[in-house]
Amino acid sequence: MLERYIRFGISPTVLFPECTQGPLQHLAAFTKAAVFPGYEMLETFLPDDDKVRAEEIRIAREEGKGINYNFPIDFQVPGRYNPCSFSDEELRSAIDYACLHIEHAAEAGSHIIAITSGPDYMPGEREKEYARFAEYLRAISSKCREHGIGIAIETAERHRFKKLLMGPSLESAMFIRGLRDEGLDNVYLMVDTAHCPLMEEDPIDVLHNSLIAGINHIHIGNAVVSNERSIFYGHTHPAIGIPDGCYDVSDVAIFLKELFRCGYLRKNTEYSERPCLSYEMRCYDGTSPMLSAKVAHDKMDAAFMEALG
Repeated sequence: MLERYIRFGISPTVLFPECTQGPLQHLAAFTKAAVFPGYEMLETFLPDDDKVRAEEIRIAREEGKGINYNFPIDFQVPGRYNPCSFSDEELRSAIDYACLHIEHAAEAGSHIIAITSGPDYMPGEREKEYARFAEYLRAISSKCREHGIGIAIETAERHRFKKLLMGPSLESAMFIRGLRDEGLDNVYLMVDTAHCPLMEEDPIDVLHNSLIAGINHIHIGNAVVSNERSIFYGHTHPAIGIPDGCYDVSDVAIFLKELFRCGYLRKNTEYSERPCLSYEMRCYDGTSPMLSAKVAHDKMDAAFMEALG
């Protein structure tokens, strides 16, 4: 059902947390995720190791998978790769490292890179943080344009957990709208449903606020905010339908209906023009990654059936 409307993806980086420990661990996780049935796209970064990266690109092509490139978490913390840094040296390093990953994305044939802002590390000087992040975006937008790549910027909770600059959805949308009006026409927002409850915002409101800037990608995820004793409390990207989670099939169906209403999804889309929608999810507790991906796929298929009536 769902394959008629979307290119459905999954994140090996979230499903296999060990894949961030080194290039060989990343290769092992990537290889397993690449054979998951029902998923066309893999949401991940690629290792700096040339041989491992080439092997992963080969595997993806052999399995008929595309790659939506997701920047690693290095850009989300204060320090050398902080894209909001007040240090010229750190900002330059962030731009250079981003350009390296853009080259990796181009090698893989990616059409989207998903990124976040940098950390909200100086809350008293957010205007300056935004100015520095805008400088960073101007540089990487130009680099992405050389390869026909669109940038999808994810908003996240600013007051807790991730504590990134681009948090409140309306504020973020107005910032990106300003850059698009300036000429950065390959810069968009992405909606990640996992972050909405952590931001204390409704996903439908986040979607409509984000449309002010334009949306080119969707991540579907869950969150636990009501039970601090849960292993999935906070910023953990649990799977759909877990105990204490914010979303199950009917909740995802409501969000999908709104995606159809706003035009991100279309009932008569040409197969080659289907938009992307991907899971960022950890395994169901006590369940293997393969089975977790299968259960989650079935839930998304049921959500599409409900959304379409």
